Amino acid sequence: MVSLSNPNQETALRMLTGVLSELLDGGDLSATSREWLTIGLLRSLRRDEPLDALLGLRSQRGGRDCSPSIRLSRHVRDAWLCRAYDLIDPARVLPPGQRAVRLADAVKAFTRFDWPKTRSASAPPADWQGYRKALWFAAATDVKLPESANRLGVICRQAGCLQNDKGLKVAATYCSHISLPP
Repeated sequence: MVSLSNPNQETALRMLTGVLSELLDGGDLSATSREWLTIGLLRSLRRDEPLDALLGLRSQRGGRDCSPSIRLSRHVRDAWLCRAYDLIDPARVLPPGQRAVRLADAVKAFTRFDWPKTRSASAPPADWQGYRKALWFAAATDVKLPESANRLGVICRQAGCLQNDKGLKVAATYCSHISLPP
């Protein structure tokens, strides 16, 4: 069971995006959302500490790399990387490990050759197809693309995190300048 009085950053982000989704739906807040907000608000008032830290939203390392907006952008990037992973072998002939290696090679080539030429564009070139287009959208999130086959394999095995989390999907739609893949 996750502690709402001391949530980790991923739990806090999911709570925040869940609250946003509930508010945008116009309904009442769930009991879990109310409890999380109440605990944070009361602790903030009693201790005179920043609310974002008490809700678990502030980076534990003090850096910007773990802010909610960066983490949401990372989720959008990962969704596009999962799309590229699917498109790099649409017939699914390759085993997952080899598909991750092929994607890693494609990411390295894209990062070195394609991205520098197209990064200032508002969209990928119209003649680009498949995984190249997905890599462009992943890079456009401004979150560094992983080039390791192992890291890409881990990201793509966790596919569906945005598709199965309405709050993350809603927040990513509002907070990222790059849309989610279809």
